[in-house]
Amino acid sequence: NIIYDPWMNKGKGAATPPPPVFADKRIPDSVRKAEQEYKQPASTPSPASQPSLSPAFATSTAAEVEAKQDGDASFNFATATSQQAVPRFGSKKRKVTPPSPAAPPTPASAPTLGANLLEGLHPALSIKKGRDGIFAASKVDGVAGKAVEELGEFGGAQIQLLSQMIREEDVIVDVGAHIGMHSVYFARKVGRQGKVIAFEANRRAFQLLNTNLALNSIYNVDALRLAVDETGGQRFVTVDPQCSSCSTISASPAGNSEPVQAVSIDSLRLDKARLLRIACNGNEAAVVRGAKTTITSLKPALFIQAYFDPSDNTLTEQTEDLIRLVHSLEYDMYWHFSPIFTEQNYFKKTASETTLASHPSQLFMLCVPKGNTIQGLERVEIPSEF
Repeated sequence: NIIYDPWMNKGKGAATPPPPVFADKRIPDSVRKAEQEYKQPASTPSPASQPSLSPAFATSTAAEVEAKQDGDASFNFATATSQQAVPRFGSKKRKVTPPSPAAPPTPASAPTLGANLLEGLHPALSIKKGRDGIFAASKVDGVAGKAVEELGEFGGAQIQLLSQMIREEDVIVDVGAHIGMHSVYFARKVGRQGKVIAFEANRRAFQLLNTNLALNSIYNVDALRLAVDETGGQRFVTVDPQCSSCSTISASPAGNSEPVQAVSIDSLRLDKARLLRIACNGNEAAVVRGAKTTITSLKPALFIQAYFDPSDNTLTEQTEDLIRLVHSLEYDMYWHFSPIFTEQNYFKKTASETTLASHPSQLFMLCVPKGNTIQGLERVEIPSEF
């Protein structure tokens, strides 16, 4: 059997997963079968088989960053007075015997792997120690919340890939930071002299983002409840209590939406940027258009979510437009499939122990300025008629 991993070259006999084709092509059934096979346990790849980057994006050693009400006005004070007599002045001196020292408290046992630190205290939230830190998440949320709850991680394949190009003192922009699974890792990787700018428009996700920054003692992240678009102004973000990662941005109110201010990346006037991570449910092209000046002047790597129709494995029109835009900026693009569930998940859950085993992989593009090469990922080949 051909066993392959969508974000790592496993050596002889390995194959990379086929990327979605453009609208006039279809993927054969044999490849779909192979996609299922990759989810089976595979041997841990050797360091030499990791996707590697050209010297311009090589990493250096990273330093880790260390994470009454007033009473009732009618309260009767007499009810709180004991019947013991109060001490008097002028009595003979008495030797006060100090109290015996209290016995040291019995140390609490460490929580078991996957334990909810809020068990019994909150009906909808859980706090768990995961692979990259301590994270609060909604138990009734979409894929990300369930991944934290069931697997102890989310986007691990993305983090492992991007960690190769992040260095100390870097500046990273995380658009669509959600509850902070990536931002917390990025913040530790860039160290105290680096910075992460995390944007999240969804109010509930933004609250959990800040909670997770506090839980992990992260102080080098600027968390901003703003939408990111081509231009500034007022936008509206859709709200779904059971899927905070499903929010979309629009220019006018639609259904259950809330107003939110928007900014462009260029309006930040950054003088440094190593990576732009963009995952915002179809608004990626608008974010890139609003970052053209930043991209052309600073040449950061781009890591952008892409979308396709799994029924026939064709790219969406939005993603095809995004590819044209990134290509026009003199960037090369590489496919990256990010599985939600792997047998190597932090909580060591098997496929039968999680609801996420059959969830399709997410698709991203790693984009680097022309002249840099990526090994271990399949390049986005643009049709001549495109």
